[in-house]
Amino acid sequence: MQESKQQTGFRATLKSSDTEETIDIYFYRPLGYAWALLFRKLGVSPNVVTVLSIFLGIGAGISFYFPTMGATLLGILLLVWANSYDSADGQLARMTQNFSPLGRILDGFAGNLWFITIYFAICFRLFSSVGILDLGIGNSYGILPFQTGGDGRLLPKYSSVLFER
Repeated sequence: MQESKQQTGFRATLKSSDTEETIDIYFYRPLGYAWALLFRKLGVSPNVVTVLSIFLGIGAGISFYFPTMGATLLGILLLVWANSYDSADGQLARMTQNFSPLGRILDGFAGNLWFITIYFAICFRLFSSVGILDLGIGNSYGILPFQTGGDGRLLPKYSSVLFER
């Protein structure tokens, strides 16, 4: 892209003020701007930054699966990094006037992919620690029709009554 078409300055990379959130303006946008400046200098396109954010977000989700403090902190760090790249891709696009329909689709898809991964990882983490469907809410009120056996098997709630000999 020609240098004359490129917009510069932090304010020029922001979205309209009615769409910006406070945490974005004061935390993620400044981080994203620093990344965008680096990526512009390196000649990296906004779509590549979005794809990198997808890998970081998925890495965050995978980290949240493991029940250690170190893995959880790594997940938090990767998620913040992914969010800063999510800011950087749009800021880089506005900075360089490098917009594309694929970029718009990728940007919307990226966050969804991170959070699907994160939600599944946290669910699997909980299921492996307390047993599937025995999370203490449904079964304690008699709502769920299943319970976990002592050995972790999924059993109908009244199987001991129904299958006694």
